[in-house]
Amino acid sequence: MTARPQPGAVGGQTEAGNCIELRAPARPEMWSLLRLVASHAASLLDFDFEQISDLRLAVDELATVCSRGALPACELQFLVQWDDETLTVTCLASAVGPGSEETDEDRDGLLPPGFGPDELSERIIEALVDSYEVSPLDGSTRRGWLKKSR
Repeated sequence: MTARPQPGAVGGQTEAGNCIELRAPARPEMWSLLRLVASHAASLLDFDFEQISDLRLAVDELATVCSRGALPACELQFLVQWDDETLTVTCLASAVGPGSEETDEDRDGLLPPGFGPDELSERIIEALVDSYEVSPLDGSTRRGWLKKSR
């Protein structure tokens, strides 16, 4: 895993505000670091406990949906940017497969028919942040972002 200021930034400062970039394998056990970075940035903006908790859950779901179908070489590039009012989290997953169709194993009786894991993740994100988007960039890269304001 690597962590560094955004390219071109000096001391983490960019013209638009502050920025931290992480690169890590797309494995769920690494996502606690992603949550930690987003939480730290939110605390700098004086987000309250509930807002930070919501953000942590939204970051988990964003990483989940972006890395769905991850191949062993999949890497997440995770960028947290903030200014005086807004925090933006961007997640780029490289080396992802086309995803998979919903199976009974995925649903395990917990989701209604026709309601897949990605839809659940996206509904959770939608409920917790001000705006978001998840979309494929090409056949092997998926990008998602979310924004949360004070």
